Amino acid sequence: AGDAQAAGLYVGALRASGLSSTNYQFNYIAADYTIVPASQLLVKAGSNNTVYGSAPNYSAVTAQYLYPNNVTPTNLAVNVTGSTVTVSDGVGGSAQFGLIPASGSYSGSGNLSVGSYALVANNAPGAIVITGSNFSNNLVVVGGLTVTPQVLTFAQLNISGVSKVYDGSTSMSNLAVNVAPNAFISGDRINVTVSGAFASKNVGTSLSYTVSSSFGGLDALNYVVGGGATY
Repeated sequence: AGDAQAAGLYVGALRASGLSSTNYQFNYIAADYTIVPASQLLVKAGSNNTVYGSAPNYSAVTAQYLYPNNVTPTNLAVNVTGSTVTVSDGVGGSAQFGLIPASGSYSGSGNLSVGSYALVANNAPGAIVITGSNFSNNLVVVGGLTVTPQVLTFAQLNISGVSKVYDGSTSMSNLAVNVAPNAFISGDRINVTVSGAFASKNVGTSLSYTVSSSFGGLDALNYVVGGGATY
């Protein structure tokens, strides 16, 4: 009983330890821990991943509720449509709300930018719909969403100009980019820069070369080139 903790959010309370290796160093990151009080709905959204520009799939959502006279929480029925979650108590009551990222960062196209976010219930006026009396207290959502970059190919960049008149250097001076219309999401603020060099400065055909690309602009981190930025 002396170890009991009050309900609330304990920031950085979970700390891993004990791993060892001769080849690796481990950097432990503390995690938060939430204790939910009785008569409060706990929704576990899990760890979710999605590619930038794609809607996440929240198929693993679960919910529990500790009724005032019970010792253990009761698992409740959950239905998820898109990002809308509906929890039913089995006796006609329900709670419906939307899952959203906390402090979400959005691109020029309005998509959630690459990064890791905690998930919360949308608490805008009218966004949480409660029926019945069981879910009258605030609900608690625990879970996260990681957005990874959209992967492009060099073919989508349409790089041309891999040739030149001899000038005594290996640098490519005629490179141009004609990005495919479907490569970047409309509205994103991004530009492409390419550079290249031949393996030899001498005149020849079928010479080896390397071409590199880089993305700039406010939404550049939402895209990468598959296999690396050089070919």
